Order: sequence, then structure tokens, then C-alpha cells
Amino acid sequence: MFHELESLFIRQVKKDAKKFSDDCTYLRNPKISSRPAFCLVAMEPSLIKWTVEEMEDATSKGFINFLDSEEDFIVHYCAYRYLCNSSFAYHITDISKGAMHTAVARRNRAARYKEWLPLLDQELDLLGRPKVIALGIGTNKFLQEHKLSNLSGAVLHYSGRNGARFLVALHSAPEGKEPDALEEKLREFTKKLMVHCGYDTSRINDHLQKRFHRPLTDWKKGLFLTYRKRFLSFRKNG
Repeated sequence: MFHELESLFIRQVKKDAKKFSDDCTYLRNPKISSRPAFCLVAMEPSLIKWTVEEMEDATSKGFINFLDSEEDFIVHYCAYRYLCNSSFAYHITDISKGAMHTAVARRNRAARYKEWLPLLDQELDLLGRPKVIALGIGTNKFLQEHKLSNLSGAVLHYSGRNGARFLVALHSAPEGKEPDALEEKLREFTKKLMVHCGYDTSRINDHLQKRFHRPLTDWKKGLFLTYRKRFLSFRKNG
């Protein structure tokens, strides 16, 4: 079933490339749970600083959406530990599955998202209609306006562009809110998640060599505190 839906995702990305931007390519999401309790929904994948050709080369070698940056893994850790009580009972996806540069994506989000909405609905059906948490104010607004079922609420998007807000969360938190050895916990979890997603040992070791070796920057500590607080609230309120 998912293979059929993924074919529709790829077809829609090709339509996006013709209609909205040539610099657009499909980026697969991690398979964390086939019947999650919660589904985290973001905007669209970013090409970061890559060209389409570079992204396609990376995906051919196993690159997957939401499994790259330290902040990606902070979100996953908080979803696993605080939202789902230490279980992989969540899914993470984007409304639109075509990776593109942020400046291009901003120009046509409303029209593009509207074309993707039926596919998001099919994805949620396939997952058993989990509760939806929007990642970002814009995502939440769009899903509210289109009355997506099971929308539980939103959390600030984890992008560094919101770093100032995460710093506020850090500086307003009581002392001792941050767990001891947080970086070590995140490294251990990163390995656990990548094993769960089927990565081989070589790629896992490559990830671990590049992440969580240094103390987290303050805005990432604030990101952790923000997501921990919000996800605990979602879990408590069902």
C-alpha cells in the first residue's frame, strides 16, 4: 500500500517541478511506525545548499528526510521519549514531499500545499488516522484552515530561524531543567533510531562521528526544552 502511495508522491513532485520550480526532487521520509499514535507534520523538505543533482545523488546513497541535523535528532528524541513514552509510536512527514530551496518554497506554499492535501489525507488514512501535531505556525494555520481531522495542536518549528525564541525558552527555564549528559543521551538515541530505521553500521558510525560531540549550543538546548514541554503536554492531554 505505501509503495503505491509513494508512487503518487513522486508523481506530484514531478508536477510541482513543472508548475512551481524546476529545482525540486522527491525526498523519502523515515519509516518509524506503520500504526503511530501521533504524526508530526512539517512543511516541505529543504535542498539546504545542494543542487537537485546533489540531493538525488545523496538519496541514492541512503539520505533520508528528517535524519540529518542535530536538531532533527532532538525532535525525534523528544517525540520518542516524551510524546510516546519511550516508544517509536510516531511518524514524521511533510505536507509537500518535494525538496526545494526555502526562498522558492515560500513563493507558492498555499497553492502547492492545496494540491498535496489529498495525498496527506491518504497518508494519514494508511497510518490509521493518528493524532496530528503541526511543526510550525504556518503549517498549523494551513491545516486548521482546511479542517484536517485529528489536528491536536502545534509546536514552534525547530529551524534555527527560531533560535531567538528557543533562547527565551532556555533562559526562562528553572535551573536543572536540562537533563545531565544530554549530548550523550542524544548520541545513544541517534544510534537507536538509525538502527530502527534500517541503517547499516557504516552509515550509523558516520552520523555519530559528526553529531553531539560538543556541548549543544544554547538555542538547541532551548529547542530541547521547548519540545519536551510541548510533547509532554500533548501526551498528558491525549
